[in-house]
Amino acid sequence: SVVARKPLKKGEILALDMLTVKVAEPHGVSPENIFKLVGKKIMVDLEKDATIIDTMIKG
Repeated sequence: SVVARKPLKKGEILALDMLTVKVAEPHGVSPENIFKLVGKKIMVDLEKDATIIDTMIKG
C-alpha cells in the first residue's frame, strides 16, 4: 500500500517525496497507483507510515 513518508497535514498537496510503499494494514492505494496521487489534496491529517486510502484524497 501507499503510505505517508512523513506526517501530512489536511489540505497539503501530495508530492512523490511525501509517499512511499510498504506492506500495510489496512490495505490502501495500490503501489502501482502512487503516481496518480501526486498533485492530489490530502483531506485528513496522517502520521508517518499511515496507509493512504482513496477516501482520504480529493482532486
